[in-house]
Amino acid sequence: MRKLGALALALAVMAAGAASAGAYTGEITRADANETWTRGSFAGSITWSDCSGSFCSWTPVATAQPALPIYNCRGDEGIDSDPNTVVVWSGGQRTANGVAAFDISDVPILAGVHGQRLCLTAIEVTRIRDPVCVAQAPILGMDPEACPLVDRINGRVVTSRLLSVPPPVIEPRPPVVERPPVVEPPPAVPPSPREPIPTTPSPDRRTTPTRRTPKAATCGTIVGPTGHRLPVRIQRGKVRCSTALKAARTFLPRRGGGKQIFRLSGRRWMCANAHGRPLMRGVVGHCRTGNVTVEILAPAKKKR
Repeated sequence: MRKLGALALALAVMAAGAASAGAYTGEITRADANETWTRGSFAGSITWSDCSGSFCSWTPVATAQPALPIYNCRGDEGIDSDPNTVVVWSGGQRTANGVAAFDISDVPILAGVHGQRLCLTAIEVTRIRDPVCVAQAPILGMDPEACPLVDRINGRVVTSRLLSVPPPVIEPRPPVVERPPVVEPPPAVPPSPREPIPTTPSPDRRTTPTRRTPKAATCGTIVGPTGHRLPVRIQRGKVRCSTALKAARTFLPRRGGGKQIFRLSGRRWMCANAHGRPLMRGVVGHCRTGNVTVEILAPAKKKR
């Protein structure tokens, strides 16, 4: 419990640094949803001018989430493990100042959720000493200055906008040309009675399909920077356990600095330290690629 308390304190300091304003602006010029709230159409841009040193890395991201007060844009929607947020656009990693624009249509959003918000954020990467190692150093009798340098992810909220359903486009009707009626002779044999055509009732659009959450798969453990064995499990999606363990070791290696953004098995991975509800459940970090989420858990407590 003491270790988790120190870790929460370090992560709180990191979150406070992420909330600082930077030199960036942006706008959302279109945020539309279809009538069934399953697909969206978006347009906008981000202007970034915060690169000043030798190292600069930022990634523009647009995400859709429920339009609820508890889901106000925080900046980490593009890398969190919340199933109620979905990435609709990513401009890729950038290493210099510039403008990232997007104009996309017919992209998936939260299926069947009426009322959603589009968050336009920038994921900035800076280099600091490993906050997990720094938080655990006083407990383990280590020098915090001996902790390795790692990449820290700062979520920058640029702007947001509520999705709306545009009115249907009414096309003009062609002019009606009057023609003289055609008189046909009566049929010699009366037609047979027609059978009723079976009709299928339309599904209730108000019913939102429920999602089935797959059971998490435990893949084993890795040895973290402090020498403790940290369990690794696949929380969401399908991926080999060997790939999940390798992603966890890349983020939290035994020696040297870890990476938060890297490519592995043909995929682009983004890792971050856990905070909030995941941290209370014993999760110290998570790695994400597409719809796959791998969680790194705190070491199990030894029975006395």
